[in-house]
Amino acid sequence: MEKGINKQAVAVGLAFFAALFGAGNLIFPSYMGLESGKVLIGFVMFIILDAVFSALGLVAESKRPEQKMSTLVRCGRPMFVFTTIMGQFIGFLCIVPRTCATCFEIGIKPLFPEIPTLAFSVVFFVLTFLLAVKPGKVVDIVGKYLTPALIILILIIVVKGLITPLGQIASEPQIDNLFAEGVIQGYQTTDAMGAPTLAIVYIVGCQAAGFKGEKALSKILVKGGIIACICMTVIYGGLFILGAQLSQEFTPDAITSTALVSVIVERLMGRIGLAIFALVVILACLTTSISSSSGGSQYWMMYSKDKVKYEFYVAAYCIVGIIMSIMGVNKILAIAGLFLSLCFPPFLVLIVLTLFTNKIKNDNVFIAGSYGALAFAIVQDFTPLGAMLPFSSLSLGWVIPAAICAVIGAFIPSKVCRDPVWAEKLGVEHTKGIA
Repeated sequence: MEKGINKQAVAVGLAFFAALFGAGNLIFPSYMGLESGKVLIGFVMFIILDAVFSALGLVAESKRPEQKMSTLVRCGRPMFVFTTIMGQFIGFLCIVPRTCATCFEIGIKPLFPEIPTLAFSVVFFVLTFLLAVKPGKVVDIVGKYLTPALIILILIIVVKGLITPLGQIASEPQIDNLFAEGVIQGYQTTDAMGAPTLAIVYIVGCQAAGFKGEKALSKILVKGGIIACICMTVIYGGLFILGAQLSQEFTPDAITSTALVSVIVERLMGRIGLAIFALVVILACLTTSISSSSGGSQYWMMYSKDKVKYEFYVAAYCIVGIIMSIMGVNKILAIAGLFLSLCFPPFLVLIVLTLFTNKIKNDNVFIAGSYGALAFAIVQDFTPLGAMLPFSSLSLGWVIPAAICAVIGAFIPSKVCRDPVWAEKLGVEHTKGIA
């Protein structure tokens, strides 16, 4: 049985890694390397906020595998709605357009600089619309093989860069606050926010494979999360080193994150290698755009109770995508940062608290902790008082206030419980779902 669990855990871990790792995230670790040189604190924070918290999101869902989205269930309806809608809004306004902009800046601009951004964006989103409305098996087939191909290409590039370095790594960083930069770039990947949803897919898959016991499912998700975290750290670590190898040649002001990736690939693999890499990136970005637009459209249909047709939502994603993508990756990231700085803190708090859901009896711990994180994230980023918060210079000014709020919540009595196990133990009403 243990052998079967380990085999399933490897499958889940690799699938989770493949789902989170996309062409859109290529730009972050290499640019972090350029900014950091030999100083690792920024990269460490990036890995914690991205790879580690993504894995923890999977582990958190393993605590109650029979309860879907247990990470968000105990925070109550308002916070559930806020985090899910904000997540979808970020996808609508930032993530989908970013795939197109990244695709253009890495895959098209270095090879065909004469092609206008607008023309490419229109073609990209027309294809997105057509394949999202009637995807058939094309997207599944393309997605199944593209991510492994992209990973293999990156591994080849990383190994080549380690054997024949691009340059000497700078001893000193090129920016002042690497810690905060690592936190912010970790937010930008948005990987941790997708972990609970993906966990549902893996739980259903494991149950279909015959693993129905809570302990078995928990073991699989925990081990799978660790495997995915290790894979992400290795790949991102390699890209970080390649970016750092150019830290004496370029400054962050002299090159964009997307241009840096193109320079790395072309210098290591030549013009033909860049063309092959660009083709894979284009197809991978298109696949991400299709799946994100389709998934987001289905979500909004659910909230509108099917009053608006699916095609309308897909078209909205594509139109907004065209408008936003021509702004370029850097401006899209700046806009995304405003939203992510609000919705990520409560989400991270809920992941951490859900890890201890077997010990936490009172739902008000989740409610107070998540609201505290949101409130003080607003204070930190949008008011002059933010500078007074502990660790605000590290972009973590919300952490201690959220912890205090969670402790206070433990002393506020609750007549209902959204966790089925604790509801039965305490003899209180079990409120199903997110009411």
